Amino acid sequence: MNAPFLAFACPACRAPLVEGSAPHWTCQACSGRFPTVGGIPLLLANPDAVLESWRAGLDQFNREMAESARHVLAAAVDAGLPAKARARLLALGEALPQHANNILVLFGEAGIFQQGMRAGVNASDLLEYYSLIHRDFVWAPEVDEVTPSVETILSVLPSSFLLGRTLVLGAGTGKLAWELGLRFAQAEPIVALDVNPLPFLITAKLLRGESLELFELPGQPRRSVDASRLRKIGSRSPTLSSLRLIFGDGLAPPFLEGSFDTVITPWFVDQVPKNAAELAPTIARLLAPGGSWVNHGPLIYNPGHTAAAHRYTADEFLELVQNAGFLVTRSCYEAEPYMASPLSSQARRETVLTFHASKEVGARSHVEPAFLSDPSGLLPVPRLDAPLQTQATLPILGILAGLCDGTRGVRELSVRLVEMGELADDGTAEAAVRGCLRVLLRIARASPTRG
Repeated sequence: MNAPFLAFACPACRAPLVEGSAPHWTCQACSGRFPTVGGIPLLLANPDAVLESWRAGLDQFNREMAESARHVLAAAVDAGLPAKARARLLALGEALPQHANNILVLFGEAGIFQQGMRAGVNASDLLEYYSLIHRDFVWAPEVDEVTPSVETILSVLPSSFLLGRTLVLGAGTGKLAWELGLRFAQAEPIVALDVNPLPFLITAKLLRGESLELFELPGQPRRSVDASRLRKIGSRSPTLSSLRLIFGDGLAPPFLEGSFDTVITPWFVDQVPKNAAELAPTIARLLAPGGSWVNHGPLIYNPGHTAAAHRYTADEFLELVQNAGFLVTRSCYEAEPYMASPLSSQARRETVLTFHASKEVGARSHVEPAFLSDPSGLLPVPRLDAPLQTQATLPILGILAGLCDGTRGVRELSVRLVEMGELADDGTAEAAVRGCLRVLLRIARASPTRG
């Protein structure tokens, strides 16, 4: 029996996208082609550039591992080292090239091979979330961080709750999605979405019943013998046929409006969007009326990524969710261990905000239109029927309203206003245009209908 239909949207033009088969999907509206990698659709707006960054990332990773091995082995010859310290360095120096080869083989199986750096190509940090693989598939039962997360999420859900069609944004390895799907005996699609390739390539193998071996390399090992440990990566859980892995942008998910009954954001809202207030309308757009937003994660922001005004506290974030047209039914804010590897002397403890919120029926009017919530800024802004006195109130509003002819998106409008000298070319133009468009929308909605 086929899984229920998923309403995909083209990442490039947002038109409906019909599910394809390997080696690629094709958009009938814009002719965009989206490859599959290791059997996983790559539904990002510029897939060729993404693949090139992954190839360059492999090359950079391989060179870094070779250089690290040379430094470690050179340090091992220090005559003053204790015997166990020398043994630790020798073992680590031998493990690093094997570690690099294991990763290269894994990507090679998916058709991704290392490529030298080219001008203008940013290499992906492919090992950024490497520790998640060991946490999710190796550490238990000695250290189990997945089951407590599942239990906390279940504790805030209504008693009659069903997942239905589910999307998990920033899914990491997809292990949380996998376990929740098993708890609910999920037959409808549960989609794990992420942009990082390594965890998904591994999870795809595990879903096929395969296993593999990878090194765990803790930065602060408890004992000298813990500096490098070859681990068997496998799943102790039954497979879940309804789990779909998709490479996609969590801020512009490749799905049509109202595609899901549940959207889950684990360890996402503080890390991925620059302003979580702009995420809420995207989630509301994806949900069917009465659908559920389930969040689980801390509010720990990177100051280089998130402005001070947008580093929301738990109470501020819940208020933000309510203002976006959601009813928060239950929440908790409790501390729990994070990344506590049994091989490491270092771990974190983070206070995690978990909540269930339902999209209120009739709340569509609270949801920003797609041309505002789409972070690409490419969707055309329709003509806005704002009163003529708008120009007298604030001249730029009238100028912007005149530029909105149904063909220009936020990005092009920003460029035009910068060229006209109405906005400064300091990186804030798009944000200013979005703010002005929100004002124009409020004015238009508040104005009497013209006969």
